[in-house]
Amino acid sequence: MAVLSNSPYQSDELQKQEVAHQREVALDTLSEIANVFDFRDLNCFLSRTLQVLLPDLAAKASPAASALTQ
Repeated sequence: MAVLSNSPYQSDELQKQEVAHQREVALDTLSEIANVFDFRDLNCFLSRTLQVLLPDLAAKASPAASALTQ
């Protein structure tokens, strides 16, 4: 059993599941924020705020990404 649980396939699958879970959590959080500010849906919220939010998000991602947005 120990050999199977350490297989690359299972490790890759667990990483995919974790990424999917983190994506779902992020979307839920963004939806709650959009709701607080009375946006009708998440797409509307993102389309109205992404231009303002993107430089800050990129700056937190990496110095290279920050330089590209400037």
